[in-house]
Amino acid sequence: FRDRVVAVTGAASGIGRALAVELAGRGAHLALSDVDDAGLADTVGRCEGRGVKVTAQHLDVAGREAVHRWADRVVDDHGRPVGPDVEGRLYFRDSTGRGVVYHNDPEKSAAAHLEPGVFTLGEIGYVDADGFVYITDRFSDMVVSGGVNLYPAEAENVLIDHPAVADVACIGVPHAEMGEELRALVVPEDGTTATAEEILAFCRERLSTYKCPRSLDFVTDLGRTTMGKVDKRALRAPYWVDA
Repeated sequence: FRDRVVAVTGAASGIGRALAVELAGRGAHLALSDVDDAGLADTVGRCEGRGVKVTAQHLDVAGREAVHRWADRVVDDHGRPVGPDVEGRLYFRDSTGRGVVYHNDPEKSAAAHLEPGVFTLGEIGYVDADGFVYITDRFSDMVVSGGVNLYPAEAENVLIDHPAVADVACIGVPHAEMGEELRALVVPEDGTTATAEEILAFCRERLSTYKCPRSLDFVTDLGRTTMGKVDKRALRAPYWVDA
């Protein structure tokens, strides 16, 4: 790893911090990111103490020094490149021309490529004017409602700020006319009494209405893993049984 640049997301978590420190000990230059500023600062300090270069600007993005050299382009649904600050499918370039290969799945491997060596891992994102790469969502989580692409993370980032919301995930559920609609699954904070409509109105006041969920269900748990991940396929499944 010596003299290589390595991106570590979730660098403030116990596992992320341990990985970053281990890589620092091997001489890797690091680009760290996490939403926990205090925890991230601690990780940066531990890594810099080992005498390596650490980049931690733009805490909600993938570090430019680690990623920009690989990021090839952001494209729209038709494969056409888009400009700075415009969301689309994020593609990377492998200078060897190999790209990404899925074991025993040539069709999936081919679908991941725009051309030899230019591939996507399924992220939605954009590149800002300074060249920083923002990963905003997963293509597999995108909801197409009435022909419009909706990115659940946008609504989730707004809804989580409501004082009655302890956790939230937005998914696509069947809609007779639109094909799909965006629905919020909310774990309420203990002792709160906000209604579904109040929470949805909170979202509409802060985000374009078409990007907001049309409906909301209260749930007791989202089934997050120890790494904080949500299996949205499992969350969607009950709504699509009879679709």
